[in-house]
Amino acid sequence: MAGQFCVVVIEAIGVEGFDGLGDALVQAAAPVHEQQTVGRLLGQRALGSVFDVAHRRSLEMNSAHYKCSLRSNSSAPETSRTRFSKFDRVTQKYGLVTTRANASLMFPLGELVPPPFSGLIWIFKRVGALAPCLPSGLSSAIGAKGPAMDVAFVVEAHPDKARVEFAPWYHYRRELAKVGIKVTLFDDLRKAWRPFDAMILMVWLDWANRELFKPELIIPVMEKFAAYRAAFAETTQVILNHTEMGRRAYATPYWRLGDPILFRTPAYDRSKLAPFPEKDIFAFEYLRGKPCFRASTIKYRAGFIGTPSGPQGYRAIVAAETAKVGIGRCVSKQIPKRDYDELMSACRIIVCPRGWGESSERHWDAWKSGKAVLTDRACASVEMVPGVRLRDKIHYLVYQDTHEIPEIVSDWTRPGRADDLEEIAANGRKAALSYDAYQQTVEFFDRLSGDVGESAG
Repeated sequence: MAGQFCVVVIEAIGVEGFDGLGDALVQAAAPVHEQQTVGRLLGQRALGSVFDVAHRRSLEMNSAHYKCSLRSNSSAPETSRTRFSKFDRVTQKYGLVTTRANASLMFPLGELVPPPFSGLIWIFKRVGALAPCLPSGLSSAIGAKGPAMDVAFVVEAHPDKARVEFAPWYHYRRELAKVGIKVTLFDDLRKAWRPFDAMILMVWLDWANRELFKPELIIPVMEKFAAYRAAFAETTQVILNHTEMGRRAYATPYWRLGDPILFRTPAYDRSKLAPFPEKDIFAFEYLRGKPCFRASTIKYRAGFIGTPSGPQGYRAIVAAETAKVGIGRCVSKQIPKRDYDELMSACRIIVCPRGWGESSERHWDAWKSGKAVLTDRACASVEMVPGVRLRDKIHYLVYQDTHEIPEIVSDWTRPGRADDLEEIAANGRKAALSYDAYQQTVEFFDRLSGDVGESAG
């Protein structure tokens, strides 16, 4: 039944302790487990429904078509009709036609096993993808199968396809699938035109980059995205702020208040990321860096080789200052990686200035290789290692002005400070290796599924 979708409304109104009690007593006792949840069944051939015996509603099933009718006795007290109209509002919101007197749903379902659940609740077996939307503990009680979360990862109008593979939620898609998080990649939002538990849209965000920002591609994506949000309001939109520049909220054109935000290397001072609320920001970084600067005879106290990206002339100045105490080059064309790695391996300190953004592959290569890092104030202001607050003179060295580079390098490479510099290099390496991109991704989706369940309730 792949591709078959239906909407299920669950209203858990009681627990075993209320079985058989009268309507008035149940109402007065404020049931312990009252919740409404809207879920979607992704080809799992499963249905969950609740039927309120105390309010005189009954279940009718036609085994040929599995027509499920929920009827409310017109003679029921006003409180019953009020609660039933609440059912109406939810079902109407999700495209189902109901009336106060009779709510009927057609489901192309397979095997139906309706075990009694706490007397007042009937839930059909094989709930599958509905599990994360159920009240806490309910999915495990049912023994749910299938994905806990169905996530669409849409990459459109983004020229750097290499970034896709290194996004943690996609790089670890097979491992995530084993714990119930299904991530599907789409290259066009129209191909994902159906409801999901969550959607992550990757689109080019830096409007200042005239070479890569193409309005004729971006604006149609924005239009489709707005239409998708209107059509599938139940899909949680995860806003992806993925630029290399971590001190500005670039993804605001796609954001609405309440959306969870995956923010790449955000500024430690979250107030700079307004209007994004701090509580909705979840830091992430791509999978970056390798221990490619191998042990070697040290020939240079410090080294920097890079292209002239970032503020005009900035890296050229960094290279010139670094050259006073080591090797410094600002080149228009990258040198072969093997040669680059060999030169950096011969340096005691790796100088890592900002480019277009604050975080760089250079930082991660140096850290994972056990090299001490000298970086600038801009880089030190962002959370380059998600979940870790990096500190000057503990995890790296920081210069405020480029003219300080020779002095800092000379001071920290003195024989008497060799142990201190080694400790900084070790702390940086430990911090970089502590970033478990897979585990943090699981934690993000786990938190997200909880938020989805609460909002549905």
